[in-house]
Amino acid sequence: MPFLKSKSTKKCLSQKKNQLHICAYGSFFVILRCQTIITMETLIGLGYLGLFIASFLAGSFVPFSSEVVLAALVLKTDMNVWWLLAVATAGNWLGELTCYWIGHLGKMEWIERWTKVNPDKLHQWEDRIKRYGVWLAFFSFVPFLGNVIAVGCGYFRCSFSLSALLMLIGKFLRYWVIIYGMIGLFF
Repeated sequence: MPFLKSKSTKKCLSQKKNQLHICAYGSFFVILRCQTIITMETLIGLGYLGLFIASFLAGSFVPFSSEVVLAALVLKTDMNVWWLLAVATAGNWLGELTCYWIGHLGKMEWIERWTKVNPDKLHQWEDRIKRYGVWLAFFSFVPFLGNVIAVGCGYFRCSFSLSALLMLIGKFLRYWVIIYGMIGLFF
């Protein structure tokens, strides 16, 4: 592996023990980065299944970019764009529903115990979320923030059917805009 033979790695190996730990930690991230590139190539090679897996991971708590796989499949293959849109939407939506159910498993006592949040403030937020929160589910397409929204909707027991529908619409529109933008820019 060429990154293990670099001068910086050799330099780290010749230094003191406490600095070696820092360098090994840095090499760990280099190894992770190389595995991510291999994984992206593998997922792209799997076609629709790879896109589904990438979209599911991106919709769950795993920091992953399904857009890279989608872009490669749209721009480099003859795959049907509508099927790509459907598969990406389904995978990302199911990943987000996983976040919803993780939130649904949560208990008020856990939040009060582990986060030291004032119970009165928590109940104020609960009332607001129950009144308007289900409409936030539409914005679950926003990277990183979407996971928090989905967990919050599940935790505060927002209507599952309405939350799921709004998440599905948001995910569909997100991927449609991405694909439309790629086709408009590159074709």
